Amino acid sequence: METELKLQCLNGAYWERLREGRALAEWVVVGSKGEDEMEARYFDTADLALQRSGLAYRVRREGGVWVATVKGNGSSGGGLHRREEWNVNVPSADADISLLKSLSIWSQIKGAVGNAALEPIVVTRFQRFWQEVDTPDGSRVEIAFDKGVILAGGKEEPIMEVELELLEGNSAVLLELGAMLAKECGLRPESRSKFYRGLLLGGLAKEDGRKERLELDASLPCGKAVKEQVRHHLFLVWEYAKAFMEKAENPETVHQLRVSIRRLRSMLALAKPFLAEVDYERFAADLADLAGRLGRLREMDVAMEILHQDNEALQGLRNTEALQRQADFYRGIDTPILLELWAALEESDWLDEAGRTLERFAAERIEAWLCKVLDGSRDAVMESAIETPLLHKLRVRVKRARYVWDVFQYLWPEEKGSMRRGLIRLQDNLGTICDASGADQLWQEALQGQTDPQVYYAAGRIAGWQEARAGNAGKELVKTWRKLRKAVREWEKIR
Repeated sequence: METELKLQCLNGAYWERLREGRALAEWVVVGSKGEDEMEARYFDTADLALQRSGLAYRVRREGGVWVATVKGNGSSGGGLHRREEWNVNVPSADADISLLKSLSIWSQIKGAVGNAALEPIVVTRFQRFWQEVDTPDGSRVEIAFDKGVILAGGKEEPIMEVELELLEGNSAVLLELGAMLAKECGLRPESRSKFYRGLLLGGLAKEDGRKERLELDASLPCGKAVKEQVRHHLFLVWEYAKAFMEKAENPETVHQLRVSIRRLRSMLALAKPFLAEVDYERFAADLADLAGRLGRLREMDVAMEILHQDNEALQGLRNTEALQRQADFYRGIDTPILLELWAALEESDWLDEAGRTLERFAAERIEAWLCKVLDGSRDAVMESAIETPLLHKLRVRVKRARYVWDVFQYLWPEEKGSMRRGLIRLQDNLGTICDASGADQLWQEALQGQTDPQVYYAAGRIAGWQEARAGNAGKELVKTWRKLRKAVREWEKIR
């Protein structure tokens, strides 16, 4: 079973620094460095029979020798690839599956291909530089730096990526080493193999759709299930970051990226009992900072929605902010944070001494948060103390409960949606109030150095509108709080 982490370098200016590998220099195995010109040809039938069978057949030149490789089904997420692999030396680059008879997977290969002819569908040519490292925990990893091109369907696409393959030891080491490289050189996870990228390039495959929800069996041990959910939401942040990078001009990509980070923060809070306190505090702070970087941009997008008209000066201000935040993600500011969090997930034992199921654990955690929302904030809500810091804390708690409820509401099908509606309404009320109080500072920072009076006029209109909305939200606060309390009581009867 091959286990490797694949990271993409999006900025050629980092490439030489990346190859130097200064971050890992002290662990490099003496005499392990090498370099080679590589060419790989991927074959399949005209109707892609191998691909439909979950197989990939490649012949690659390695050190002057042609090696045939068959790769089987596996898993891929966040750049970490696990899959079965079989290799055999062959005399040439020609496709000849008869040379694969010695492999244990031969019957599956023959069953898929039959007597059909094989043809090259993807070609890759790249220069590979590699080295091995021995890590302090005794693991050994091969790090390969590939730069070249993918050819398919008469088109080409550049290759500039790093592959960390586990030779022996703990797979979490791949994530830790990847984070170290990413801090120095700006990398992003690459969940697609070179072959799959070639299929997409040649129009022979479609990009996999994003899987928003992960519904796990309610009877699973809670530690295992929560770990899977945190990892799933971690991958979603990368997916939404990619969408933002591609379309930073679209306000929806900004909003969805911020929401994905918030959801991950909520799942991290759910997982707190399984993590070391120091790890939890560090990752919670890192994710808060990551979301905060997008705060000003989101505020500007909301402002543009409020105005309901074009404002050229304000739009220019927004575009400048969007480009700066887009550049942050092209530099991979999120990659080290998420890789380190992922490594912590892999290294934690995730045991629950009480033997709780996912359903029981989720109910206990959600109920505890809702108690803090309803009991701990009653006086502030009833007195409409909208200027107190307590309302901001209440908003954070409501968000956390709402996002975790969204993930696990399927566990209680008898609940007809009142909980979700109540949490959303209260979150919206509190958001309107808190955003109005925090908007002044955001705009003061954004308006520094601006001389166009239209910008200041627009900002003043927005501030006034937000204050008016905050006043109305304050009047609705008691009503929405009571509706949520009623929904919680109904849920407690059925859970």
